[in-house]
Amino acid sequence: MLSKLLFIETLGCAMNSRDSEHMIAELTEKEGYRVVDDFKVADLILINTCSVRERPVHKLFSELGG
Repeated sequence: MLSKLLFIETLGCAMNSRDSEHMIAELTEKEGYRVVDDFKVADLILINTCSVRERPVHKLFSELGG
């Protein structure tokens, strides 16, 4: 069986890091995803950012090219 590949980028506050850890655990343990370091090969890309702080939002748009 082929693994489903997951890329996750976490930006913002410390709470986001914990949220990302939970998402990774759920997706790897229950859904069979494997985390990869290259978004170009991922089947699922998650970007977890903090909407309360402005800087991470700007960083996200910068990385997306907007």
